[in-house]
Amino acid sequence: HLDLNGYPCQISGEILELGTTSGYAGVSSFGFGGTNARADIWGKARVGTRKIHKLDLNMLENVYVRCPKCLGGMEWKSGCAEPSRRPKGQGYGRQRASCVRDEFDSYEFCSLCYEGSYAYGSPPPAEEPLPATGKLYIKGTWTAFSKFEEMTEKDGAFYF
Repeated sequence: HLDLNGYPCQISGEILELGTTSGYAGVSSFGFGGTNARADIWGKARVGTRKIHKLDLNMLENVYVRCPKCLGGMEWKSGCAEPSRRPKGQGYGRQRASCVRDEFDSYEFCSLCYEGSYAYGSPPPAEEPLPATGKLYIKGTWTAFSKFEEMTEKDGAFYF
């Protein structure tokens, strides 16, 4: 007999709607003489309204991944560094490649870390780098993210 009153779990002998596309569960067993065991399972919904579908990345507008060199964001197909804001005049929609690297060059790194040349176009311009002066700077909507403003410290707090 298990007393599950007030314990956040459900035990079911049939298909159960959990409200998610995947589930994770585990059980621990503590035996005599220090014999312990642990089993964990994970599963995804294969039937019903929450069934997992294969994702076609080509149908998405933008897919950003981390550059393994600088850890900044980059568009997964073109390797262009992810801008902190979308340039004016560009609406939403599927991103088009603005540059093509030389033949046989890798798209593993973002356009900021890539050191080769381009066969077509040029990468988006690099954004203003953070000044390396040991001071604290901030950028925000009040300047449309266009420039860094120095923050000053007063009584242990920073202001701009």
